Amino acid sequence: IGGVLIGGNVNQGFKVKATGDVEIKGSILGGDVTARNIFVKGSIQGMNRGHVVATEDVRASFVENADIESGGNIYIHDVAMHSTIRAGQLLAVEGGKGQIIGGALAAGEEISANSIGNAANVITRISVGVNPLLQKKYKAALKEYMESKKRLDQLNKTLNTLGKIDVSLLPKDKVDKINAL
Repeated sequence: IGGVLIGGNVNQGFKVKATGDVEIKGSILGGDVTARNIFVKGSIQGMNRGHVVATEDVRASFVENADIESGGNIYIHDVAMHSTIRAGQLLAVEGGKGQIIGGALAAGEEISANSIGNAANVITRISVGVNPLLQKKYKAALKEYMESKKRLDQLNKTLNTLGKIDVSLLPKDKVDKINAL
């Protein structure tokens, strides 16, 4: 409970969870960090493993192969490369080179950078205007609804089939199982 100050790195396999802010003097190198605000003096290198989740803001110098999610804003000082980044409001990659190269980036209100994409035509997906966190919740709810609807259809088919059976001809244990449905 509260905030955490880390003097070095958060390496692969390590997890940091805090209800307050997390300040990291080094980098996140494949580790998992969850907090209200996350301030990283160095880089966030996800190594396609680590996850960074903040209910409010995230700040870092640069990002590579990372998975970052923020309910508020994400500020990256130099470059965002080949990462999945979701900001509820603003994603700003400014200062230094201010480049976004590759990956999938989404923000509810605004994405700003000096340049997006590169001459090698690395696929860079940008989405603005729909809060990605709400979209994620919507997709999860829709999936759950579709699975429930499928189960309901299966149960209705089973009940229709059972309705056609003369129960008086079945053994008592089978009748008990049908009644339990």
